[in-house]
Amino acid sequence: MIACTLLTGCDGLSQKQDTVYVQTVGSILGSDLSGTSRYSGVVESSKTQRISRDGTKKISEIRVKEGDMVKKGDVLFTYDKTSLRISVDTANLEVEASSNKISSYQTQIKQLQQEKKSAPKSEQLSYSLQIQEAQLNLSEEQYNLKIKQKELNRLKEDLSHVNVVAEVDGLVQSVQNEDSVSDEGMGSDAFITILETKVQQIRGTVSEMEVASLNEGDPVTVHSRLDDDKTWKGTISKISNENTSDNLEQENNGGEENTSGSSASR
Repeated sequence: MIACTLLTGCDGLSQKQDTVYVQTVGSILGSDLSGTSRYSGVVESSKTQRISRDGTKKISEIRVKEGDMVKKGDVLFTYDKTSLRISVDTANLEVEASSNKISSYQTQIKQLQQEKKSAPKSEQLSYSLQIQEAQLNLSEEQYNLKIKQKELNRLKEDLSHVNVVAEVDGLVQSVQNEDSVSDEGMGSDAFITILETKVQQIRGTVSEMEVASLNEGDPVTVHSRLDDDKTWKGTISKISNENTSDNLEQENNGGEENTSGSSASR
């Protein structure tokens, strides 16, 4: 092992034995010549679930609060069934009314076509125009029926899925006030945010020379900053050439240490 010896004091050696501190060259240069490299990194969630709420629906119950731990499939909040049932009933009536109009136009067209056959030549143009108008109304109503049927199907689907559930095991990071969140797709803030805790990843940096020796899929060991005896096993999941050292320096105080650097997931 190559070592560098540092002596305390700068005016020569004293009569008493000075304290000597020994460091490996690897620890001074930032690498370990013994073959095991260690790099700093920060712990972050590998997945974040952001749940938006449908502003057109009323929420009957919110079952979680900030700081709660949830499992995949746990109910986060529930929409009010009463208002959804009213919407389904209304949509059913609209579909029925549209179907009745279509039947009426179809009957009208058949009747006009029969009358046209026996009508005098002078009235043929009038019947043709009436038939064309009825056919146009029929096409428009058939199109309206398709739209109303899709809306009815969507409402029925909503009624059968009033419970909004967690898609990951994790920590509830935030729960917004339901009155402060815009309709789904209209606001930038999620109604509920969950940070996955089942799978964590470490984000770290290595030098350009060292990154050549790393490969995605390589095994790594993660050491806790607080207790070096506490370790986790993982693999390198991604290697990026983007320069993130500035961001990492700002976050480095609260992370854990990854023995192979780069991004790794446990």
